[in-house]
Amino acid sequence: MKSSQYGFTLVELIVVMVVTGILAGILVVFFMPALNNYFASSRRAMLTDAADGVMRRMSRDIRISVPNSVDIRSSSQGPCIGMLPSSSGGRFRTDRDVAWDNAHPAAADQSKPATPGMTVAAFDATTAAEGAQNDWILIGNQNYSDVYTVANHGRLSADLGPPPDPRLGIRRVTLQTPMPVPRGYDGARFFVVPAAQQVVAYICSNAGLDAKGNGSGILYRVWGHAIGAAPLTCPTATQGVTPVVATKVSACSISFTPNPGATQLSGLAEVDLTLTEANENVRLHFSVIVDNAP
Repeated sequence: MKSSQYGFTLVELIVVMVVTGILAGILVVFFMPALNNYFASSRRAMLTDAADGVMRRMSRDIRISVPNSVDIRSSSQGPCIGMLPSSSGGRFRTDRDVAWDNAHPAAADQSKPATPGMTVAAFDATTAAEGAQNDWILIGNQNYSDVYTVANHGRLSADLGPPPDPRLGIRRVTLQTPMPVPRGYDGARFFVVPAAQQVVAYICSNAGLDAKGNGSGILYRVWGHAIGAAPLTCPTATQGVTPVVATKVSACSISFTPNPGATQLSGLAEVDLTLTEANENVRLHFSVIVDNAP
């Protein structure tokens, strides 16, 4: 009995391979650009999100900084801007409550003003400020030198709490050693700077492009630099240790104008940042107005 065998001939197999190759080529031509655009859009979205995070973080630190504390600092690592962000603050009593003090002769029960031109060891605040033991207290700093001179400031001897009577204020600020209140200062404002944080600096290190078209720089946020330690010098960022704000930095410039144009008691900080991945760029330029009124 003769048996039949079924299969593909070599010609049929070659035809199928050719047709499949043509179809694959058509798919590549039409779908690869769309796929590449998808990945490019994804990269741009991630870079945009990172740039937005930089803007928000830096803007917040600059805006809450002690007046006259924002500055451009010298650094061998790249552009650097320093500042002294406050965690709290408020208003204080500038004169005695004579009627109250006459009725309450005990020293601990009397009102505690911070009178301009005097040195104070304690004063009453009229706002609900918050502060912990060893935090710094700053009052009426008129310029950059005032801010970074330790002798002008005080440190809390205990967490901020209420005075003996609510009619005296909301908080009593007690200092480890007496501090001066600048003569002629009528702003009646004080600022609290956390002891653990002190000076904060942003450093753009090693900005540029690598061989793959990725930004090679890193934007660091350094904190914990002592208030009186080399005020015009930027602290050093250590890779793997210092907190990173952004990577893939291909270009970065930071500037600060203490008094732009006719604007008084204010400054202008400007940041120009470019993030790059696989030759896709996102450039961010933003400005922050700095309140320098003490």
